Amino acid sequence: MSRIGRWFAWDTHAGPPLSIQQGRSGHVTVTPVARRLALRWPGGGFLWLHPTAILVETGTGRNAQRQRTRPTDQVDIASGVTRVPIPDPTRAITLLLLGCALLALALAGLVYLSRKRRSS
Repeated sequence: MSRIGRWFAWDTHAGPPLSIQQGRSGHVTVTPVARRLALRWPGGGFLWLHPTAILVETGTGRNAQRQRTRPTDQVDIASGVTRVPIPDPTRAITLLLLGCALLALALAGLVYLSRKRRSS
C-alpha cells in the first residue's frame, strides 16, 4: 500500500473469490482485483475503487495455459492463475479529450500572439 501521511492511500485490493462449478471436471475460482484510492480527513473521507483485473484459477498450470485466450492475459504456470485485465475505455477517452483541449488551447494562443504582433 502506498500511503502519504495519514490522509492519502493508494493500493491494490482483491475482492472475495467466487467458485464456479465447471461440469464434472472441476471448478474455476474467479477473484476480482481493484485499485483503491482513499482520502481521509477529520470526520470523513473518500474511497474510490477502480476494477483492474480478474484472477482466474483453474487448478493446474496446464489448464491455465490452455485457457489463455488473449495475448494480454498473464498466466502463472506454477499456480494455474490467469490474470485477465479489464480495459478502461473511459480513461482513454478522457485523456484523448484532454489532449485535444490542450492542443486547441496551444493553437489559440499561437493565433492570438500572431495577431497581436501583426497589429503592433
